[in-house]
Amino acid sequence: MMNKGYKEGMAHGRTSGLSEGRELGLKKGFELGSEIGYYVAWVQMWRQILTNGQAGSTTTMQPRIGKTMDKLDRLLTEYISHMAPSYERLGDDLEDIRRHYKMLCNQLGVVHKKEDTLAF
Repeated sequence: MMNKGYKEGMAHGRTSGLSEGRELGLKKGFELGSEIGYYVAWVQMWRQILTNGQAGSTTTMQPRIGKTMDKLDRLLTEYISHMAPSYERLGDDLEDIRRHYKMLCNQLGVVHKKEDTLAF
């Protein structure tokens, strides 16, 4: 009797574990993709503003800003090309991206505010 209950419990645990794991993976994947997408769009926007000028913009493309922006752009491109669960440096690369983003915010004088949720 106990052996039958154990086997049924294990089978149920595997099934529900796979389902919960898949759901969590989708949620985390969406969050990560949204974060990377934000950084890509943010770099493109600021490059456009600094290269072509925008009404009211007093910040110009200084060499230091351009170098940091190029590095962040390169990190994002490499990260997207390596986005696979088997890639071991995924977490380290993400931290590098976040660090360069914050550095660029400081160089541009942009206040960085981390939001817990996305608003559309």
